Amino acid sequence: MLLDQINLNQIRVFQSVYKTRSMTKAAEELHLTQSGISQHIKALEEILEVQLFDRIKQKLVPTTAGKHLYEKSVQNLNLLEQTLLEVTAHENELRGNIIIGVPAEFGFNLIVPKIVEFMSQYPEVRIDLRVDMAPALSEMIIRGELDFAFVDEFKLDGRIATQKVYDERLELCYSKKYLKKLPDEKSLNKKFFEGLSYISYQEDAPVLRMWFQQVLKIRKINLNVRARVADVTGIAQFVRNGIGVGVLPFHKVRKMREAGDAIEIFPYKSKPMFNSISLAYLAGRSQSPAVSNCQNWLSSELKSLRLSSED
Repeated sequence: MLLDQINLNQIRVFQSVYKTRSMTKAAEELHLTQSGISQHIKALEEILEVQLFDRIKQKLVPTTAGKHLYEKSVQNLNLLEQTLLEVTAHENELRGNIIIGVPAEFGFNLIVPKIVEFMSQYPEVRIDLRVDMAPALSEMIIRGELDFAFVDEFKLDGRIATQKVYDERLELCYSKKYLKKLPDEKSLNKKFFEGLSYISYQEDAPVLRMWFQQVLKIRKINLNVRARVADVTGIAQFVRNGIGVGVLPFHKVRKMREAGDAIEIFPYKSKPMFNSISLAYLAGRSQSPAVSNCQNWLSSELKSLRLSSED
């Protein structure tokens, strides 16, 4: 049998190389030498009599056989781990690595504190946090590089399953450095807003335009965009220093106010605008007990937070 010839460590090494696409990074992750990693992969390929990686321009690219072995080995090793925990009656002692993707501001402000709580309960769990935008996180999920991720309202690949966990309230904000006093309510009209300067996340300011359309029912508006930065902290810095006005998540506004910043929200009578945050993962992929437990716990915590934090 092939199993009699294979060392379980070879599969672990293979999985690490597959995830990192690098012998060097796999060596760092597993605390082995790079030559040791290379020998494990070479030995595994010789036993299986297949090539698991193509070496193209000094980069490792998984072959079809490599991709198939990775997907099946992850499923079956996770199942084996869960079975071992069950038969030894230690199913509550979670352990292992969990790789989570998060957008920067939402991740640092809301996800990281919850992860800290989870890790305090389970000291044998290790977390690898990857910070990026939704499109990049989506690609990492498809490649099997993330166990799950938190993404906003971005159109995801059909292979990715999602579960809504949080509504991020978005507000149009200004600093008292920029506007010391607002005009009366009747003057807060299209003409007034077209006279302001704006900080946008993207070209053509889609988030700003959506805010005006959903909240103030202004469908077409000319916006004088003075700066553009695809990052909440960057937008906040421009707004804080009086360069213009911009859309910020309410949890960011609250944090800035707690730090003493004179950040204000434009008043309105309609319903606020929300950005839905979803937990995303590869549909059909088996999960380890640690991943499954962490995913369910974070989902529950964020849903509870959604009901209380925006009041």
